[in-house]
Parts: sequence; structure tokens; C-alpha cells
Amino acid sequence: PFNFDIMYYSKNFKYFLQFSEVALRAEQLLKEIWGFKQTNPKTMDGSVRYLIHRLRHKIEPDPNTPIYLVTAKNRGYIFYPEASTAKILI
Repeated sequence: PFNFDIMYYSKNFKYFLQFSEVALRAEQLLKEIWGFKQTNPKTMDGSVRYLIHRLRHKIEPDPNTPIYLVTAKNRGYIFYPEASTAKILI
């Protein structure tokens, strides 16, 4: 199981915990977690990918093969607190 102690230090993690096992779209993450008022589709994708990359480096045993914070193609990002519940979403 995931070590939740690290998650209490960041609103990013708290948001993912609140919506665990739910696909969260990039625009939703930018507005709700990082406070963006408007999102520009050209910059949105790169910004979110970078922020997800940083989060994965904090929580994943191997950030290159995520088991907790998974990309769901055409749906967004899904956080699985229990890695054993993760589904292959390629």
C-alpha cells in the first residue's frame, strides 16, 4: 500500500486523494489544484505533464513506470492509493 504520510504535505496530493480512482482532466487539475483561472490548450498539456512528472518523482517507486498516478489515455490522470487496484490504461 501507498505511504500516505507524504501526501499530507501538499494540496496536490490531497486533491488526488479526494478524487482517488477518478479520471481527472488536465484543465480540471490546473484550475482546482494550481489555481489557473483560464487554461490555454497550447500550454495546458505541457504544464500538466510537467507537474505530474514532479508528483510522480515524489510518490512512485519508479516514476517511469507509474503505479499510483496513472495516465488514462484521452481521459486524464487517475490516482490509485492501492497500487494493486490500478488497471492498465494505455
